[in-house]
Amino acid sequence: MKTLIVCLGLALGVGVGIGVNAAPIAGEMPLTEYLALLGQIAPAAQDGGIAYSRAHELKCKAPLSSTQLRRAISEGSGDPLLWQMMRAAHARDSAALAQLGPQIQCGGRP
Repeated sequence: MKTLIVCLGLALGVGVGIGVNAAPIAGEMPLTEYLALLGQIAPAAQDGGIAYSRAHELKCKAPLSSTQLRRAISEGSGDPLLWQMMRAAHARDSAALAQLGPQIQCGGRP
C-alpha cells in the first residue's frame, strides 16, 4: 500500500502522505476523467475513489467534485476513510466498503 501512496503522489504531483498541502487547482477536471487517471496509476485507487464518491453522493446528497477527491487524496496525509476504501477495494472486500461508506463526512474532514 505504501508503494501505491508514493506512486499516486508522484503521478499526481502532490506530496501524498508526507504532510504537504495540495497544490492550487487551476480548473475543475471532470470526475470521470480524474478517476480514469487514478485507474492508470492503480486500479484500487480508482475503485476506492469510485466507492468514496458514490458514498459521498448518497450521504451528502451532492456529487463529489474531482477537486474534492484530489484534496481527499493529497491534503496532509489524505482522508483516512478514502485510504481505507482504497485498501478495501484492493482486497475486494465489499463488506468493508459497505461499512465504510456511511462514515463519509459531508462538508469535509473533521
